[in-house]
Amino acid sequence: MVDLEQLRRCEFEYFRSFTDVVTTSYGLLFFSVDNPLSYDSNHAVILRQQQGLARAVDDVVRFYREKRLLPRIYPSYQHGELEILRPVLEDKGFVVEENALRLFTWQEEPQGAPSRTLSVRRVRELSSGIIELLNSDGDAPWTVGVLRRHLLTPSFHLFVGYLGDTPVTMASLTPLSQATALSDVMTHQAHRRKGYARTLLQQVVAHHRRTSRNTLYLFASDPAAIHIFEQLGFVEHPDSPPMWSAYLPQSSL
Repeated sequence: MVDLEQLRRCEFEYFRSFTDVVTTSYGLLFFSVDNPLSYDSNHAVILRQQQGLARAVDDVVRFYREKRLLPRIYPSYQHGELEILRPVLEDKGFVVEENALRLFTWQEEPQGAPSRTLSVRRVRELSSGIIELLNSDGDAPWTVGVLRRHLLTPSFHLFVGYLGDTPVTMASLTPLSQATALSDVMTHQAHRRKGYARTLLQQVVAHHRRTSRNTLYLFASDPAAIHIFEQLGFVEHPDSPPMWSAYLPQSSL
């Protein structure tokens, strides 16, 4: 099972896989000027929290403003960090948002029979059909941008489930040094509640088991998705860290 120190290293490695990054005396600055709407592509992590926080936050704001990006800060998975950071962030005009994302790791055998009508393939580029799938809940150019950059990395695996030639569900694996991240899980709005995501994920988990001994982990908050993940053998981590982000509104820039 991944511990929180491993998770910290893995998450930083994950973000590096589709962004540029600057290392500072206080933390990390992830950015992608080609994908300005992506939160995951453009955020800072403050690692040094004992002193100099106000100066660090000011530097974060300066850095992203110079690149015409919205200043945003993500957690570093240190115990009690939000209590330390919140007063400084709010004093600087940041809006702090806590969310319900929880950490899950794969531990048990999958349950349920797969759909026989779904064909699962690894893809290496985004077709118009896959982009339509990505946009089925509304335009998501930030996700398209992340995936296009991620696909430049040979170790990144994007799996798509097809009905005939139509992409209807997808998920990705990002192998990291100490774990593997399962992400980009979604099903086209017109094809949900038919077992396609479960079938796809069964094959994705099977692929991971054949090719890696790393812990497989994911973050989830949607109850319907969590139900599927639990059927596939994912278990919530007992030390699932609090998840939050903070951003400086446009009106404050």
